[in-house]
Amino acid sequence: MRNHRVLDDPAVLHGHDHAEWCGLRANDFTRLAAAVFGAADNERLMLVGTSADLDEVRNNPRLDRLAANGALTVHTLDEVYGDVSTFDPVQQLQTFTAIVFEALGQGYRGLRVVADATPMISGTEDTFSRWLAWEHLADQLIDARPVVGVCYFDDAAVEPERLEALSALHPITHGRELAPPFRLFTDDGVLVVTGEIDDETISTLHLALAARPRTPGGLIVDLAHADFIDHRTLQAFARLGTRSAPVQVHGVHPTLRRLWQTLDLTTDTLHLN
Repeated sequence: MRNHRVLDDPAVLHGHDHAEWCGLRANDFTRLAAAVFGAADNERLMLVGTSADLDEVRNNPRLDRLAANGALTVHTLDEVYGDVSTFDPVQQLQTFTAIVFEALGQGYRGLRVVADATPMISGTEDTFSRWLAWEHLADQLIDARPVVGVCYFDDAAVEPERLEALSALHPITHGRELAPPFRLFTDDGVLVVTGEIDDETISTLHLALAARPRTPGGLIVDLAHADFIDHRTLQAFARLGTRSAPVQVHGVHPTLRRLWQTLDLTTDTLHLN
């Protein structure tokens, strides 16, 4: 299974790792980037940030050297993601897929991206939902390709509810006191659920899943690694399915399976396997 945990040392990130890194500004982002890029092994390096971030890069000798010799490319948010009001997660997937293949074609082993995405999630509910959709797609890309992706967010500039939803969509997190209550991440094409989904966290699950793009051919969910879920979790996943492409759920505990049947919640948009 892919690496999923709370992490303190960004230098140990490796291929297929997708991390949310929450911190406070004042050079924190630059130190993070230097550590992530310093551990690269013949990987193309890409830093995406605000104008203030780019100024910090120029003042960081390590990052400045990487940029000078061509190992690191540095971009503004607008250059990579476009305007926040028109951000298109599907188009973004196409963009990054092309970047990965270009890097492989140039002889690199993969791609490392560190992005300060704080401005992308600080707007309206619609723009935030589109970013959550991108996190779903980005995780699928990182699962399938040799990519290390680190999403940086300024703790002080983002609402706690949004950070909680973002944490749920990253297999690796940093900067919160504890691990998120649950995680949703792709492993070998299957959506894995870990942790607990209960009365306090079911709303976060609804928020995270409402933004998830439809999966062609249907979605497969693995619940075997979850510590606690109830029938409402299954109902949330059922909303992602259709009659022609139902969600296939594996690892359902026998007690939950019996409850699902007792409550007569069986639906043709979700199959328990």
